[in-house]
Amino acid sequence: MKKKILRILFVLCLISCSSNDDDSGQQEPNGNAHISLTVNGGGFNNHRAELYRDTINTGAGVIFGASDFANGASTNRLRFEIPAFMPEPLGTYDIGNYNDITEFYDARFSFMDEDYDSVDGQVVIDDFEFHENCAIWRGNLNINFLLNGEGTDLVNIQGVIDIPTFTCE
Repeated sequence: MKKKILRILFVLCLISCSSNDDDSGQQEPNGNAHISLTVNGGGFNNHRAELYRDTINTGAGVIFGASDFANGASTNRLRFEIPAFMPEPLGTYDIGNYNDITEFYDARFSFMDEDYDSVDGQVVIDDFEFHENCAIWRGNLNINFLLNGEGTDLVNIQGVIDIPTFTCE
């Protein structure tokens, strides 16, 4: 029964996805989303997700949290961490295996109510603005995940980030 429901949901997702004839490979944030993603693998084929910043925490690293929280429910979430930076955050940051305790910077992706753990990938911050109390990180990401960190069927997310702090609003 569960498989039948998942198949129906998958077909509905495919039907509701719009096609994109742009072959440039570049993706622009849709509307005012902070993270625009394309999901491939694990049964997904160019599935789009638009996420909005929920949290930004700093400590040993900078942790970004985002979701598609709408109407009190969220089915898609992403959390990733990059190193704390001094003096500039610009650069390419490696994302490690979520289940390897020796990897410090990792990611977790919840998509269609399933949890995926990072295997490897990168976050590129190619633009950073800071004025008064407002900071904005811009760039892109490309991260591979496994469902619950197991198996061999990789799910890849690629996307554009444009994440402001809460003080920018």
